[in-house]
Amino acid sequence: IARDYGTDPVLAAFNPVEEGGDAQTGASGASAPLGIVAGGVSAAYTREALALIAREAACAGVPVPPWRLMQVGTPYPFPADVARAFAEGLDEIVVFEELDSVLEEGLLALAGRDHAAWRVRGRLTGDARDRGENDAEDIARRLARLLDEAAARAAGAPDGRPALADLVEAALAPAGAPAYDGPLPVRPPVLCAGCPHRGSFYAVKRALGKRPAVLCGDIGCYTLGNAAPLDAVDTCLCMGAGITIAQGMAVADPAKKAVAFVGDSTFFASGL
Repeated sequence: IARDYGTDPVLAAFNPVEEGGDAQTGASGASAPLGIVAGGVSAAYTREALALIAREAACAGVPVPPWRLMQVGTPYPFPADVARAFAEGLDEIVVFEELDSVLEEGLLALAGRDHAAWRVRGRLTGDARDRGENDAEDIARRLARLLDEAAARAAGAPDGRPALADLVEAALAPAGAPAYDGPLPVRPPVLCAGCPHRGSFYAVKRALGKRPAVLCGDIGCYTLGNAAPLDAVDTCLCMGAGITIAQGMAVADPAKKAVAFVGDSTFFASGL
């Protein structure tokens, strides 16, 4: 289905554009050195990082170059028209996303089709974390360096001092070792507060009563059901093994009730 993402009010609401920095401009296509594109939880981390940079810069009296942020809520199909309008007047765009580089590659394809002058940076260029999860601290450090580069380019001083990067690094530096140096209390891993698995384990144990049973578990956070006071997982091997082990236990020891536990994603992945 072909849609104009630039004029569709519903889709535009899922791909909002924000502007910030000292030289804020609300006009579409106004010049800004740095564009920031983020999706999912990385967009929340990016906003937190920008707030940290703005706070530290304000306290130190350091100007922040103008930036433009687009949060992408509909990565597929790629919102080309919104991205094209967003990128107008930008020097470069950095992308923060997790898992595959979907947004970054979408912007690269758009730049190629349009012969655009702006540069795309992200996971593929090493300017964003290319494995694991993003976090606000890592994004703040990366954005501060990119904003310092943008400020140096605007001033015609490519070797300019990394003012924002220094401020962010100082703000994120550890506060030092705690005064307490005694032994720390041991806390075993437990199910999260309010976890529904706890209720499921409790219901199964209540239903079994005093009957002998073997409770076959699976890989996942619900493996923590093996700990007291639940004591509801007797075996754990791999994804989907709770079901197959329970089948084997029912044959090997038919006097016992065999129960299998499996999570919903594992059920669809291998439990079926």
